[in-house]
Amino acid sequence: MMNSQKSHKCLHKTLLILVCLEILSGLLTAVICEYTKIFLSDNIFQIDKHEVLSVVLMTKIYGLHVSICFTGGIAVILLFKDVYTRHLKISVILWLFLSIETVIGALSMSWVFSDTMNYVTTNFEESLQYGIKFYETDPQWVLIFDNLQYNYKCCGVYNHTDWKKIILSSSREENVIRLLNNLILPYSCAKENMATKDEDSINSRGCFHVIYNIIENINKAMMTINGFIAIDVVSSFFIPFD
Repeated sequence: MMNSQKSHKCLHKTLLILVCLEILSGLLTAVICEYTKIFLSDNIFQIDKHEVLSVVLMTKIYGLHVSICFTGGIAVILLFKDVYTRHLKISVILWLFLSIETVIGALSMSWVFSDTMNYVTTNFEESLQYGIKFYETDPQWVLIFDNLQYNYKCCGVYNHTDWKKIILSSSREENVIRLLNNLILPYSCAKENMATKDEDSINSRGCFHVIYNIIENINKAMMTINGFIAIDVVSSFFIPFD
């Protein structure tokens, strides 16, 4: 009898911990999606933002759905703490099977989210390659590139040598850097403490690589969380209920 009670208490605590972890995972998914929405709204261009942000919103909603689904399971588990009947055991098992549906949906949304981020990355690269050609003639692209280069400490699309292909006007002397090797760059490429006129005084990373790494980290975080959700639920079925 004593062993049965201990086993029951251990089972209850295990289920409660797993459910709390699922709730946290769903909330983290929603937080990542909110960050992604803000990040993309500020940095993507020449793209159908409505379509992309709709996928981000749906993923966020599904993350909240995961949290709500498992929050509802807490009530069943709390009953399970004091009462151990055959019917209640069946209720817990049925709830776990319903959780599988939620996990499948979460993994599906994660795949759609990842595919959308890959589309954003490709579009962003093509847009930068297009836009750098019009930096000198289009004020909108001046603003886009200067904001990117200032905010993310980057220079050019892939690196600073991209600016060799662009002829920058000497009439805008206050907005350019003249390096010792006669390379002219936008001033937004400069590091905060520009002590020299050589290539060490400018940011070496290309803007595409910086944004690409951020999107890759978002994708990895999302896949890790959703993979954890799946493992967490599947592991629940290996808990001995007897």
